[in-house]
Amino acid sequence: AGLMPTIQYVQGFRRCRAKIEESLSVQTTEPWIAVFKTENIFGVRTLDEAFRLYKGAIEEERENEEYLTDIEEYISEEYLALRAWRGLVQQVPGTLTGLGILGTFIGLVLGIGSITFTTIETALVSINQLIAGIEMAFFTSICGVILSIIFNMVSQIVWNVMMREYGLFMDSYHKLVIPTVEVQRRKKSSENMKSILERFLKAPYGFVE
Repeated sequence: AGLMPTIQYVQGFRRCRAKIEESLSVQTTEPWIAVFKTENIFGVRTLDEAFRLYKGAIEEERENEEYLTDIEEYISEEYLALRAWRGLVQQVPGTLTGLGILGTFIGLVLGIGSITFTTIETALVSINQLIAGIEMAFFTSICGVILSIIFNMVSQIVWNVMMREYGLFMDSYHKLVIPTVEVQRRKKSSENMKSILERFLKAPYGFVE
C-alpha cells in the first residue's frame, strides 16, 4: 500500500504527457489553452489538485503575458515525497529487520526460560525445544532481513521510475506549454536588446556622436 501513490504518479505523469502532445493537434500556436481546459489531466487526485492551484496562479498572471509562477512550485520532488509518504516508506525495511531481530530475541528468551533439569528426560526435552526455538528465531531473523532488502529494492526502483516520468513530464510541459521563468526572462531580455538595436540602426546618423 505504501508504494501505491508512487505507482499512481507514474501513470499520472505518463497520462498528462500524452494529453499535452494530443493538445498540439487542437491548439498548434497556444497549446496551453487546450491543456488548461482539460479536466483531471493527470487522472490522479493529488496531482490534479496541485495543477488546479497552479492554473489559478497562471490565470492571474496571463494579463501581463509573463508567467512568473513555475509549475515546479506546485508539483515538486518534495511535494511528491510528502504525498507519497516517502519518509514512512523508507522506514519499512528497518522495521522489518527490527521485527526479525526481535523475534530472534523472544525465541531465545522463551527457549532458555523453559529449560528444566529436574530429570534427564525433562532436560533433554527442554534442550530439544531450545534448539527448535533457536532454529525458528534464526529463520525469522533471516526472513526479516530478506524482506527488508526486497522491499527496499522495489521501493527504490519504483521511486526512480516515478522521478524519471516526472522529469519527462516537466521537459515536455516546458517545451510545449509554458517555458520556465528563466527561459521567459532570457527571451524577453533578448527581445528588448533586439528592439534597442533596431531603433539604434534606424536612428539618423546625426543622432549618434
